[in-house]
Amino acid sequence: MRPGPIYVIYALALLILSIATIPRRRIRELATNAYGVLGEQPSITLRRLGARPIGLPRTPPWRIIWATSTTNLTFMMNSPPQGSRAVSMRINIFIILLPLTTSFAIAYCIAALLIHGTGAQVFLSVFSFYIIYLLLYVFSASTISYERLWLSLSIDPTRYFRYRMGARTLITAIALLPWITAYALQGMHFRPAIYLAMALVSTVMMAPALSWLVAAYAGQPPQVRELQIMQRPMTYSLRALLILLFILITMSIYMTPYALALLTVYYPGLATLWTISTALTAVILIASAAFLYYAVVSERSRGIWAWLVNRLSEVGYV
Repeated sequence: MRPGPIYVIYALALLILSIATIPRRRIRELATNAYGVLGEQPSITLRRLGARPIGLPRTPPWRIIWATSTTNLTFMMNSPPQGSRAVSMRINIFIILLPLTTSFAIAYCIAALLIHGTGAQVFLSVFSFYIIYLLLYVFSASTISYERLWLSLSIDPTRYFRYRMGARTLITAIALLPWITAYALQGMHFRPAIYLAMALVSTVMMAPALSWLVAAYAGQPPQVRELQIMQRPMTYSLRALLILLFILITMSIYMTPYALALLTVYYPGLATLWTISTALTAVILIASAAFLYYAVVSERSRGIWAWLVNRLSEVGYV
């Protein structure tokens, strides 16, 4: 059937009327206060906090990035007339994270190009990779404390966590891109460093999802409720120590190709180790891509995310 002119005019009029009457202020408030429990917060500007406002382009890609990378920062402000009050504001993580990682990566590149000697290059590359890998897992795992379990249960948990992990993987990739580039540039005159760049690529595909799974297994950290109140005191157990051991083991696996390539620098006669390093790197990349596909893309990941929901409920998440 083809709709008549009167029906078309009627439908267009309803569409224009519905767009004109959308409660934009209410939708904006819900987008800022996603859980609907913080209530109306006093308006506060960055200038009053002594900071310089930073604007983002009003384009669809940046709107997607803003929606997937913002967080509520709640802190106390002391004002003599009104006493202490809680203020909640949304800060885009890229505004903080990108300048920080980029500046450190640039400093690392300059140091790697100026420093001569294999020993200094080894110390610089190994120490930096150890710090990046450890901090990545620690901070990535800690973000699970702000998760709201009822939100994942209100929809399909598998699809919810797949979207979450997809966004977290994108954030991690953008954050580590300066360091991947730094190791690649260092590899131009210190060849083993290229394998650290490949190790970070594998880490990008594994760490976002795996960090939440290992954090849930350890039962740490406890959920952070509104106003930054922890659901229970922080405790330490054997599981937490096992997780630390797991992080060190996975890091050693990622650095194995680097270590084999380093042997060829000290012992040129072991040139076959370079081929083994390349093959092992390819295997690690394929395994990481397979994990990313299974956890984020495939519908078969229902089992691991159902386990995550059950585990979080066991340790007191709501």
